Amino acid sequence: MVSRRVRLPNGQKFTASEDFAGIIFKSTNNALPEWTITVAAQNASTAPLTPEPPAVDSERSSKRHCFGTLYTPTLENDSLYISSVSAQNAEFMAPVSTQELALMLYTSLYWYFQQPAPRKTTNPKAAHSTPIAGKPLGEWRVTIPRQGCLEDPEVMAELESMGLVSSMDSTVGIDEAAGWDNMFVTQRMFWQLPESLFLQSSRRHAYPPALMYIRTNGILHPVRPKPPRMGEAFYHRFVPSIGEFISFRVASTSPQPVRYTGPRESSVLVNDHLRAMSDMQLIKRWMAKPRVKEFWGDYTDDFLPVALKTPGSIPVIGLWDGVPFGFFQVYWVKEDILGQHVGGAVADGFDRGLHVFIGEDWARGRVPQWLSSLAHWCFTSENRTMSVCLEPRVDNARFLKRLEENGFYRERQVTFPHKQSWMFWPLSTGIPPTEYSTARAKMGASETCPVDHKAMAAAKPASPSADVCPVDHKAAKPASPSADVCPVDHTAREAWLKQARAASAAAEAAAPSAPAAPSTAASSTAATHRKSWSATLWSYVPFTTSSAPTPPPAPPARRGSALGVDREISTIPRASPATDGQGPVRAGPSNHEVETGADPVSGNWIYPSEKMFFDAMKRKGLDARANDMKTVVPIHNAVNERAWQEIKEWEAPYLAASKCAGPKLHSFAGLSTQLTPRARFNSLLGYQTPFDRHDWVVDRCGQTIDYVIDFYPGKPKPNGMPSFYLDVRPKLNSWEGVKMRFLRGIGVY
Repeated sequence: MVSRRVRLPNGQKFTASEDFAGIIFKSTNNALPEWTITVAAQNASTAPLTPEPPAVDSERSSKRHCFGTLYTPTLENDSLYISSVSAQNAEFMAPVSTQELALMLYTSLYWYFQQPAPRKTTNPKAAHSTPIAGKPLGEWRVTIPRQGCLEDPEVMAELESMGLVSSMDSTVGIDEAAGWDNMFVTQRMFWQLPESLFLQSSRRHAYPPALMYIRTNGILHPVRPKPPRMGEAFYHRFVPSIGEFISFRVASTSPQPVRYTGPRESSVLVNDHLRAMSDMQLIKRWMAKPRVKEFWGDYTDDFLPVALKTPGSIPVIGLWDGVPFGFFQVYWVKEDILGQHVGGAVADGFDRGLHVFIGEDWARGRVPQWLSSLAHWCFTSENRTMSVCLEPRVDNARFLKRLEENGFYRERQVTFPHKQSWMFWPLSTGIPPTEYSTARAKMGASETCPVDHKAMAAAKPASPSADVCPVDHKAAKPASPSADVCPVDHTAREAWLKQARAASAAAEAAAPSAPAAPSTAASSTAATHRKSWSATLWSYVPFTTSSAPTPPPAPPARRGSALGVDREISTIPRASPATDGQGPVRAGPSNHEVETGADPVSGNWIYPSEKMFFDAMKRKGLDARANDMKTVVPIHNAVNERAWQEIKEWEAPYLAASKCAGPKLHSFAGLSTQLTPRARFNSLLGYQTPFDRHDWVVDRCGQTIDYVIDFYPGKPKPNGMPSFYLDVRPKLNSWEGVKMRFLRGIGVY
């Protein structure tokens, strides 16, 4: 039996498991009773190119049920209906309301349209001799028959009024029930549905208000609806390629942090210090970064208030699992300064525009996810919106390239009083639903855009971008399945590994024989614990400490290496005079390589920049290459974050009743050449030795606890991402450490 979890945009989760009766959906929080759907494929005249397997029973050759682990939808021949609803209480079950049935069907279709998409190429009799490249294309469609719990024609009528199902029969007919027999849903129709119709209220489909016009700055444009309030979240969606929920909310001028109450996939709080910052602090922090400041200028205290008071503009904070990562502006093009410069012939009355900067370095590289999600909201929040544009500055080469990689094209240059910009519109391509592009690309699936641009194109003549979608399918090819998942360039990592292994083998072959050492058990074990390239990576001390010896001057980095100098702020609080109020705070920028203390805003340790990491490895006489730093530094930071999360799990039971802020890291040391007693004992039993060891001293509300961390290489993940096993535990050098180990060993904590 195969089970798959379905995550709805409002955070509700369902498990879909296959059974002989059909596909069973269960709510993880009892939001709905358990229900079963039947999915079947029926033969049709327009057959796909992929032949169907022969039917087992000739009497059932006209219908085959598609259950099992190899279920693959057909292009136009599938039917899906709710066959039964199970009672949560065996003695009593209230009738299922139409709204509940609508949510069940919506969830079932949400699962269905995430399956591997069928080929669009069809093979009708009329095109029998046509080459494959020229055969007609179909559209992914599923029939919703009037069977099971959907047998009542009034239920079908309700579902149609919500926009969930449609009918190709536009006749009145003489049989009142016959017109509802075979309703259907297409993939493009489904992704255009506002999920609020099914997840937030029981109201029917909300039609747009009557079209009225007003003037703003001399520009005639439609009357706009009131935007969401400050701090209000207006979009949530789970992104499988990232494994997190993306959310957007309106920015707020409140001096207090905006509390996040939306869905979250991970229970581990990463970059948690960002949640404790107000929006004004976040924007100030982000605009202080050189790469943002270059295109947005200096931060001013009236930046956010002015944006909130600008007509037709919504300042937005983007979040991954509730952690802020960037700033956006969503505006109506018609009355914006852009619309004034390009004219009404180019900008339609409901076209939207976007401004953007990504403040957090860890969130960079996720352009397909946040860009298509913002576009998805623009299209579903206003059905008359037919395109979304951007106008970055002409010298912003990196962002221009990202837009072209993700389905946009340069239409023209626009001269503003303050900048020269390229105007980007979406290309006319069929694309997958925004958040499933990478996940489906790994399975070789091709999907379509969640917005039916072709259906809306007729309403916008002379516009080359009316049927355009903001995601580039070429960017979601299986050739780079993890490009938008992990910050590590795995292609470069593999090349680096090959070079490092070759260099290591050559060095060992050329090295002279060392004199024999005394034959003791300890020296024998140490001899087998060679320092590999991984040990070189992890033994580098990630932060500068006062107790470390002063190293010799670092050799200069090679020219042309373009080593980064930006430093990522960790989630690890630092227990030091600079952060606990017992001493002065060092002045200086928190993300500059001359700052060796804690971040003055969050009080957290700061990871080294690429240049600092490279210089440190050179000082140690290691064969470091500048191009490797883009791979090494993210791995180094990620593993340290993972180690800290495990330490927090150890400390959590002892801080439950405490009023202090939580554990802090006081100091640490890398001891890659010294095996712990546990590692030495395991090696005698034939187990692999760890490639590195760290000793961390943790401050628990004034009490110091010593921890030891053994790092082991794990099996590579199926997607090629590196895997590590961390054995984190308190040392047995104190009664507190003994107590902690004992209580966990007996299952108390």
